Amino acid sequence: EALVLLKQATEKEPSNANAWWELADLYDRYLKDHPRAVQVYQDFWRRFPDDPRSRGRNPAAAANPESSRRAMAQA
Repeated sequence: EALVLLKQATEKEPSNANAWWELADLYDRYLKDHPRAVQVYQDFWRRFPDDPRSRGRNPAAAANPESSRRAMAQA
């Protein structure tokens, strides 16, 4: 249900940074769909480069989104 709601939120309001971040986090931590998490994190970074959660992003870390998510949470 959360997946459906977050996908709908990003489609209806593509400028909603929180929806994109929560969608990436859902794929990453709860669904363990790391390839999809990487894709959504990259979409987030591209859409919201000035968001504090985009600070310190490391494209090389995209291979390990859990590390990337933790690093951004500490920024």
